[in-house]
Amino acid sequence: MIIITHVTIFANKGSVYFMNEKYKKELGAVETVKRIWSNYASGLSGYLYLALFCNAIVAISTPALPELIRRVIDDIFIGKDQNMLVILPVVAVIIMLIRSIGTYGANVSINVIGQRLVGSLQEDLYNSLLKADLAYINSVHSARFISNFTADSTKLRETMSSVVVNLSRNILMVLGLMGYLFWVEPNLAVIFILVLPPAAIGLRILGRKLRKAIRLSLEEIGTLSSLVSETLRGMRIIKAYRKENVYSEKAIKIIKKVVSLSMKGVRARSASAPIMEMVTGFAIAGIIYYSGNKSIDGSMSVGSFMAFTTAAGLLYDPLKAVANLQAMLQEGVAASQRLFPILDNNPTVVDNLKTKEIVDSIGELEFDNVSFSYPNTFQYVLRNVSLRIMPGETVALVGPSGAGKSTLLNLVPRFYDSTEGTVKIDKIDVKDLSLKSVRDTSSLVTQDALIFDTSVRENIMFGAKGVGEDVFMSVCKETLVDEFVKEFPEGYETVVGEGGVKISGGQRQRIAIARAMIKDSPILLLDEATSSLDSESEQKVQIALRALLKEKSALIIAHRLSTVRDADMIYVFDKGKIVEKGKHEQLLDNKGLYSLLFKTQFPEDAIE
Repeated sequence: MIIITHVTIFANKGSVYFMNEKYKKELGAVETVKRIWSNYASGLSGYLYLALFCNAIVAISTPALPELIRRVIDDIFIGKDQNMLVILPVVAVIIMLIRSIGTYGANVSINVIGQRLVGSLQEDLYNSLLKADLAYINSVHSARFISNFTADSTKLRETMSSVVVNLSRNILMVLGLMGYLFWVEPNLAVIFILVLPPAAIGLRILGRKLRKAIRLSLEEIGTLSSLVSETLRGMRIIKAYRKENVYSEKAIKIIKKVVSLSMKGVRARSASAPIMEMVTGFAIAGIIYYSGNKSIDGSMSVGSFMAFTTAAGLLYDPLKAVANLQAMLQEGVAASQRLFPILDNNPTVVDNLKTKEIVDSIGELEFDNVSFSYPNTFQYVLRNVSLRIMPGETVALVGPSGAGKSTLLNLVPRFYDSTEGTVKIDKIDVKDLSLKSVRDTSSLVTQDALIFDTSVRENIMFGAKGVGEDVFMSVCKETLVDEFVKEFPEGYETVVGEGGVKISGGQRQRIAIARAMIKDSPILLLDEATSSLDSESEQKVQIALRALLKEKSALIIAHRLSTVRDADMIYVFDKGKIVEKGKHEQLLDNKGLYSLLFKTQFPEDAIE
């Protein structure tokens, strides 16, 4: 049997660069929109065309409003045309009906695009995390990933929606109304246009400031999420050591920074409105002066003046929206700079082009001159480790903390790949096997049993396929799970809560052991997981373990003397090397590191 216990994935502090400094592929606003649309808008072209069509209807019908006002003033109020008194109200109703239909269709289509686009993006984000190397996952706080899924994804959705609106409805409205202005009075239209370039320059400068403020703000929101997550996990320790004030000060400091950065973004975003107000003010002043002269000369009617000013007024909102497009794009770019590094992360532990499959593994495991160092470090955690576990053997690993035992375990299911040397299953290099084959041949039980927030049944069946009820119940009885589950009102359908908080530590371990047993893999990787349990729970877990170890190759990181004594071979690790090997009694007689560890770590199990 092959057993390894104490599975701990070491986070490489240097690898935090995956998320920050090493990601230099920053895209501009246009490139960001192109990438998002090309990658995640597949199948949404119909909705886009519908949105464009509806927005075009709204845009085309907009110039009809000032023309309607011109007709009302010139034909009804001044011309006293009785026929127009009937025709124009009907025209007004028709115009507004067309606009309402177009607005509804455009809004629904745009929201469908935004929601589905973000849904596809989040699917890719989640799959990227599932495929990512553990070195990468451990380099980033989990709360930051959660922030990517929520705040950053939402910001991108808003950006894409605003882009569709601005590139269709608002731009078409601007073009339509500008065309109408030139049709009514070309000289006035030229005056109106002349004041726009200074506004565009100012808005571009504001856009750069906004981009930086939003990016920093999103990063601080991720930091706050990390702090909240850490606080919830460590609440008992925080209260026990009376560190509430310390964590409160940390939170206040981060929140103040978020508020400060958000306000920078608000000021930059809000400054666009005053710029447009000033531009509009100058434009109106020019229009009044020019129109007044024309009116005095009798060359401009009151209706034409009212139509022009109405069209200019209608131009304000779409012009402001188009002007704000740069700001909205910068917010989306800032969010993308936090999302794209995850999407672009390429895992190093992958299948080779030509992989092999193991059909019926016999459970032979071998480490051949294996050395290992974590990414971005130059210190070897394992050095020239060679050992072999024959089918059905139990091998135990012992040694001080940090000796490399857990790292050796992590090489078996290819959580990491060895830096030098080979790990073999049934005499085949694991790098030549598919990840599916490698991970199907082993079952993992960790010291801190991970229990999912679902039913007992689903937790046990997590790694099993096509298992009948009779086999399920047999496993549960062998591992003593049935002993406590039958006391639950809902039996195996009982939901155990986040991390299994609704059940005891011993019960969690028995569920984890049942999960490994029902998978029925030939190799067992085991953190013995009894050192933190009380005597009664430990005894029951040991019974479950003995049932699990039948006819398995097992690699164990040992904590309890009973497991060590039963092992077919014991390997003693120190500073990444094997310093001793042998059976229990033989190693005690050697008076080496094993004997020392035995006397210091297991004083309750004195030598008989």
